[in-house]
Amino acid sequence: MKLKYRVIERFCGKYPIGSMCRMFEVSRSGCYAWRKRQGKPAKDQWLVDLIIDCQQRSKQTCGCRRVRRWLERQHGRKVSIKAILRIMRKLDLLSQARRRKPYRNYQQAVHKYPNLLQRAFAQPFPNRFWETDITYIPAVKGMVYLCAVLDLCGKMVMAYRIGGDMTASLVTDTVRDACKKEKAADGRILHSDQDFNIQTKHTLI
Repeated sequence: MKLKYRVIERFCGKYPIGSMCRMFEVSRSGCYAWRKRQGKPAKDQWLVDLIIDCQQRSKQTCGCRRVRRWLERQHGRKVSIKAILRIMRKLDLLSQARRRKPYRNYQQAVHKYPNLLQRAFAQPFPNRFWETDITYIPAVKGMVYLCAVLDLCGKMVMAYRIGGDMTASLVTDTVRDACKKEKAADGRILHSDQDFNIQTKHTLI
């Protein structure tokens, strides 16, 4: 339950709280009560949010020194390596660059699709353009991964899954869940950032 509230809190500035509460099957009153119990945010919460943002953008390939340079260049914030490393260790956000070598076999058979959306993220008609992505969510025992499928008309959450690893199956299972809830429409387009989870030959819906 707390993890769902954390997800809602993280995306409350982007999506309606009521819609997310319905999607996660939690009450709005319970969500607001949880937010109230949290009290004031931690003094370094701004740094936590920026580090998560940096690692999401880089697919968790930045070490603490690169994160430090990014904070200074992009946000004008000078932070010590010690403080950055402490947070990255606590949230399991250390660079994953070396651990990604096993995925090379996937990348040999990828296919990159043309960008049909062309940044037109505000869509007037439902069930025409879907978007999927994976994001990091800090949890008590480290990071978990949230994959969601959104209808770009109204930002409706069609389906979501939470997993302990960022895998192609997390994406395919989430998209299949969305397709089960909503009958397939002719010409529907699924948009993504086309990282290895989407391009791999194992991602067949």
